[in-house]
Amino acid sequence: MFLGAENATFILVYKIIDWEKDEHGTVKLKRPTDIKEKEKEKIDYWLRFIKATNKSTAENGKSLSEDDKPTVILVASRGDWAQDYMEEANGVAAEIVSEAKEKFKDYLNIHDETFVIDCHKSQNDDMTRLRKFLKERRSVVLERSKDLPNLCGEILKARDEWLKETRLPVLPWSEYVAKVRKIVPVDDEFLKKATKYLNDIGELLYISDSTRTEKDVVVLNPQWLCNKIFGPMLANDIFYQYPVKLKRQNIYSRQDIDNVFKDITKDTSSLINLLQEFELLYPLEESTTKQSDYVIPGLLKDEMLPSQWERSNHKQIYYGRCFQCSNSIDTFSSGFFPRLQTRLYHHLRVLNRPPSGLWRNGIKLSYGVEGLVYITQDLRAVHVCVRAQHENQIQECYQLLELISKDIRDILGEMSPGTTWEQRILSANSLREHVHPKEVYSYSLQQIVDADDNGSLRVYNDKDGYEEKITDLVCPGFDTTFLNEKERKCDVRWMLHKSRRDLVRLMDVIQPLGKDYRLMAEYMNIGNTEVQSLATEARIHRKSPTDLIMKEWSNNWAKSKCQYYQRIQFGGNGPLLKKTKDVYYESSIENHQELLNNDEMQRHDAYMIIEGMFDELFDEMPLKLMQWNDSCSSIDAIAGEFVALGIGECNT
Repeated sequence: MFLGAENATFILVYKIIDWEKDEHGTVKLKRPTDIKEKEKEKIDYWLRFIKATNKSTAENGKSLSEDDKPTVILVASRGDWAQDYMEEANGVAAEIVSEAKEKFKDYLNIHDETFVIDCHKSQNDDMTRLRKFLKERRSVVLERSKDLPNLCGEILKARDEWLKETRLPVLPWSEYVAKVRKIVPVDDEFLKKATKYLNDIGELLYISDSTRTEKDVVVLNPQWLCNKIFGPMLANDIFYQYPVKLKRQNIYSRQDIDNVFKDITKDTSSLINLLQEFELLYPLEESTTKQSDYVIPGLLKDEMLPSQWERSNHKQIYYGRCFQCSNSIDTFSSGFFPRLQTRLYHHLRVLNRPPSGLWRNGIKLSYGVEGLVYITQDLRAVHVCVRAQHENQIQECYQLLELISKDIRDILGEMSPGTTWEQRILSANSLREHVHPKEVYSYSLQQIVDADDNGSLRVYNDKDGYEEKITDLVCPGFDTTFLNEKERKCDVRWMLHKSRRDLVRLMDVIQPLGKDYRLMAEYMNIGNTEVQSLATEARIHRKSPTDLIMKEWSNNWAKSKCQYYQRIQFGGNGPLLKKTKDVYYESSIENHQELLNNDEMQRHDAYMIIEGMFDELFDEMPLKLMQWNDSCSSIDAIAGEFVALGIGECNT
């Protein structure tokens, strides 16, 4: 939205009466009660949109005050058609206002008067009441606004000269700062506040980037951007004021764009660069020698075909996440998914992996493994699916999931700040069976955590009637959910892959005094016969005996927990023994560190590997993996950062 909630007043107009033709072609009126539910749906959509695009909490995280909530007026049109049903019309209008106020009371300030208006007449009772309220609202907004800072006045005086000097009425932040400082010395913080003020009163547009100030843009003439650029670019056929506009299609040539904007600016190249900065379009190929074709995600007309994500016998490793609205009054803004598509394209192009498919409701991409991002038709959920052929590609699955997830979180914050949403985990079995993306079953993060806590290690799909292992739903060794939640109380199965790999390499080496996996197994209550059996299995299958012993320890503890909770459930009792002086039953990382560093084991080297894992985790080093590093201008630079984090060395 271009106006902040503290200054904006939204007038939402709906029909109180409609018409239709019968089979004989005779026009028949549809009464207010006949169209009430349909109009409620439309109103609900726009109220959810207003909520999504305005912050739903104050800066301190508390609920918004009444003054800070967006103000909305509901206006019923076609009052002249409803003269014979005016009592019914007023009743329906009052019901619509009442229900909307109750549903959105925590987020929107919906005016409680009802208006049933003949929009063709400027002088009637309801129009007079509406005009009176708008005047009162204007006074409230002006009273609450601070006095115009002197700096703002100086900027507005200089704006006309700046407009003469620029090819487009748009300035990058750095150029804007330089021009202002020629008028008056000012620090960055105060200038941002003054510019935000001018944005709020509609004198200019300050479009800020949440991650990098140098990408901020100041539009000196908001009307130019809205009427001359966004209008002919994004308007559909009902906007007759734009005789020349872009048609809905999948690919646009440079000539298509030139034809629409040739009377607006001769510098189409700069305009296209500006639209790329706004993430409204992107080129299909980067070239300095020839003109590219362009994609405008917001104007895509085709939906994804089922053939684009077909079942594959070669790809059996599936992971997925779902970002969905938390309740019925939430939605993602209409501009969210097109911006996500554009940003994913730019980020994957840097990695030399541009998307292989793009549709109005989806984008298909690849970075080591195959991925699909899909938004549901109601704009209330985004599914992220990845798949691979082999288990040694789990790291790449997690990598791609994290890269996409970070973009989703960032853009939701930018485009839908008022939307409350939750992240869920998609059913791997549903994905493997190629259920349509919009119908894939999902589990809450709490269900996953509970399954780990109670030792079952499984969650139940109550829709299709089967269980799934949680280790098949998240990426063990790479997903940090449990490490972040429980830290050292976390089970060893969730240790980071690189740290576990380094640990088992140390403990696999036979020590003269037995201070290796054999003594470690004793403290884990794993008998000598079983240790020998696991060592033989490791030798035959070229695995790590330490790794197999740690898995056995973890499985034994999970069984103990599961049996304990089953006893409790059926009225039994008895303690859950976690450790004694010589035995560590609980397979926590904390216990593992303790036994490695006790007086008999004295494996401080192995202990420090785990310490290093937590140092890296809490120093937020893994976050570098999640970030699309815009400063990297080459694939080698990004690859270098991944190598620095140990990525690319997956095999134990």
